[in-house]
Amino acid sequence: MNNEANSPKPPKLLDQVRTAIRLRRMSYRTEQTYCDWIKRFIFFHNKRHPAEITFHFSYSICHLLFVIEAEMRCRTTVNGRRLQT
Repeated sequence: MNNEANSPKPPKLLDQVRTAIRLRRMSYRTEQTYCDWIKRFIFFHNKRHPAEITFHFSYSICHLLFVIEAEMRCRTTVNGRRLQT
């Protein structure tokens, strides 16, 4: 028999994050927010696991935040125009 097939899979990244947050007794809303940011980060990098991202991590975070900021600025501008008309 193959031992690998019988061994349990390690918990997924977001399950690990949720467990860590719950152990620290943080609020449910904080858990949701952290998981949402992690999902954004993963989708921003084409659904790769953060451990697989090989370039400089702080650069990656800054680039993600820049894109999100630009997107939010664009939404604010569009919403402002809607209010003016």
